[in-house]
Amino acid sequence: MRPSLAYLTLPLLLLAAPPSQAMAWPEKWDVAALEGATVKFSSPEGTPPPLKLGSLGIREPQLVGTLESEARATPYLLVTGSGVHTAERGIYIVRADGGLKPQRLTFPGRLLDPTTRKVVYDSRAFYGRCLIKQKYDALVVFQREHLDRKHSLQSSVYIAEAAPTMLEERLLERGLPSVRSVETRVRSKQCREISGKHRPFDLGFFSLRSRRGSDLPDSESDDDDKQSLQKAEPENETEND
Repeated sequence: MRPSLAYLTLPLLLLAAPPSQAMAWPEKWDVAALEGATVKFSSPEGTPPPLKLGSLGIREPQLVGTLESEARATPYLLVTGSGVHTAERGIYIVRADGGLKPQRLTFPGRLLDPTTRKVVYDSRAFYGRCLIKQKYDALVVFQREHLDRKHSLQSSVYIAEAAPTMLEERLLERGLPSVRSVETRVRSKQCREISGKHRPFDLGFFSLRSRRGSDLPDSESDDDDKQSLQKAEPENETEND
């Protein structure tokens, strides 16, 4: 059975921090620096402790952006990096206080079968206030992938929203949001896109067991957005991230 390429962990629909780990995050804060694998914060209200990404299994991290919900709720960081067991880079959603296990997702772009050079996974990733019915910042991934006994790429949308006390995740396979409406929000700077790359996939890495999220309806439907999904064209098909 071919696993879903979208998930490289076993995600839960609701990832909540234990009450004992909850803390009031400063209302005004910023990322001061990323030194090696350590994120340092700054705040006039009292600086939060540094976040050591290396201890969370993230190597060679690069900061992409942040996901915020409401004032004084602990935010999430979007970080790219490789893991302990593979050099394949992915996107990590990391709670800024380190209170939850990071969620890892496939880096956007096209994954090519290293033997046939056929596309087995194709995605575009956005973050911010990207959807109409979105209360908090979220990571939104439009993806197409080969699944078991399927001869064509199947479309779905993964959403991870930074609610005040948890990371709310869902996978939509029907009634998908429109890529075009998200692109409009990118132009108005409410949302940003993470640039993708084409590369052959790591056979060993993607043979790991994985599990897809559940299918939930969404009223923000539109026509087939396959052409829009292919708009972000990386320069080099075989370049590894």
